[in-house]
Amino acid sequence: MSTSKKQTKTTLTDLPKWALIAVLTAIAVYLSNEKTIIPSSLQAIVWIIWLALSLSILYFTQLGKQGFEFAKDAKQELLKVVWPSRQETVQMTLVIMVVVLIVSLMLWAVDSSLIWLVGKLTNLK
Repeated sequence: MSTSKKQTKTTLTDLPKWALIAVLTAIAVYLSNEKTIIPSSLQAIVWIIWLALSLSILYFTQLGKQGFEFAKDAKQELLKVVWPSRQETVQMTLVIMVVVLIVSLMLWAVDSSLIWLVGKLTNLK
């Protein structure tokens, strides 16, 4: 992955592809409208077909190629992550739960003390 930012410009060859994606989207929206004769079970298929066609057309645009390259780089970075073991995860979860319990008890004590003090100062209790 390069560190320099690439300028993304829509080329003239990409415009028909974007227009085709827009037309496919309009068709999918029209076909999934309640007033059409297509049953709702087939409307899901219409959206799946729309997604597949749109992604395949998008792949051949400049922006699409950059997006797929970014996804590939992100996948490679995820493979480099060293995930904690199950034992480490359980231990850290228990530590966090104990700390949260202690802090919540401290906040409860401070809150109760302040309520008692304000009650005494205002003679409400």
